[in-house]
Amino acid sequence: MVGIYGAIILTMIIWGSTFVFSKILLTAGLLPHQLIFLRTLLGSIALYFVIKIKKNPIKIEKKDYKNLLLLALFEPFLYFIGENGALLYTSPTIVSLFIAMIPLFIQISMFFLAKEPLKSNQLIGTLITIFGIILAISSGGKLQEISLKGVLLLFLSIISAVFYNYYLSGLIKKYHTLQIVMWQTVIGAIYFLPIVIFRGRELITMQWNGEYITYLLILSLLATGVAYSLYSMVLKRIGVNRTSIFANLIPIITLIISLIMGTEEFHFLKVLSVIIVIMGIYISQIEGKKKRAKSRK
Repeated sequence: MVGIYGAIILTMIIWGSTFVFSKILLTAGLLPHQLIFLRTLLGSIALYFVIKIKKNPIKIEKKDYKNLLLLALFEPFLYFIGENGALLYTSPTIVSLFIAMIPLFIQISMFFLAKEPLKSNQLIGTLITIFGIILAISSGGKLQEISLKGVLLLFLSIISAVFYNYYLSGLIKKYHTLQIVMWQTVIGAIYFLPIVIFRGRELITMQWNGEYITYLLILSLLATGVAYSLYSMVLKRIGVNRTSIFANLIPIITLIISLIMGTEEFHFLKVLSVIIVIMGIYISQIEGKKKRAKSRK
């Protein structure tokens, strides 16, 4: 079980860094759809070779085509249109704050869509972590950096993530995680291809350098390939609700990376917020730990 939690924490560290690196690339001149196309294209190629090396199955049954197409429609297509589009109008930390609200929406929606039990400790833990995140972001006055356009795009990401997790929870019971993530990224790249054909000039005119290429590789290979695979694996083991609660770590990780890169100022309240977020995650796991302990007896 330690390995499972280590995997989900590593996933959140990778995803937490993406807000900062994506913002840098978008500021440098790439448009959101161009960045996501490169991420999905490179990520799907890498995943294909990993699957071939591990000799995992690739084929998907025809009856699951519809759910797979919908999965990729919600994420990466709509989700990243919202997330990366929002980065054009607001800061990475504000974007990560809204993304951290996804677990709350997922837990409520899965209760209605999939009849997955909604436990009180999960809801309380989510609310505590969201409070910690708000404290972290607002400690430097960052809540002023919000535009209506950015907020609407972020809600597009939140809604997309809810439906993504719903379709993923069904497919993950039948297929290997690498298999799903590879097809998800391939289909995502295909969705973005027509847009890139008509609006792809910046891919050629952008002044690429070693720094930008490194950020793109991190976003493509680690965030799109490795992180999605780890997330799907963990979701299969501990369920949608308990997996998604860890998304609350993302804003804290984004803040830490921003501090390291010198784009955020240090505040004591930010340290306090880290403690609150960790406490919220712990509370969300208490009931599950008690049940596992009883089952061992």
